[in-house]
Amino acid sequence: MKKSNMHSVGCGSPPPLTDGDIKYTLKSNYSHKERVEFMCQSYFTMEGEPNRTCINGKWIGQMRCLKPCIVNEDVYKEHNITLKSNDRTFFTHDEMIEFKCARGIPVGAVAMRQRCNG
Repeated sequence: MKKSNMHSVGCGSPPPLTDGDIKYTLKSNYSHKERVEFMCQSYFTMEGEPNRTCINGKWIGQMRCLKPCIVNEDVYKEHNITLKSNDRTFFTHDEMIEFKCARGIPVGAVAMRQRCNG
């Protein structure tokens, strides 16, 4: 049986996640096979697995934080619409946003919905 002369190599700090953070305290050195869990900032949605793993000196694992949709009152007024259920400003990625006609504007048969696609 052959013996392997390879030694496992650790990693430095993982690359940052745009619009996200490491869930626990950041360290300067990580051991081989050590995992780091990430989370996205409020209203951002994680795409991919939340972990990166140190494998022989390289970080393995891909994820990204998808931006929320931000709607403002000026856009509502410009199009004579309001939000159907509440006055939120931020909507998470892939969330359905429903609108209704502003007061005094006739309601048509067209559904006024838009999926947030940050």
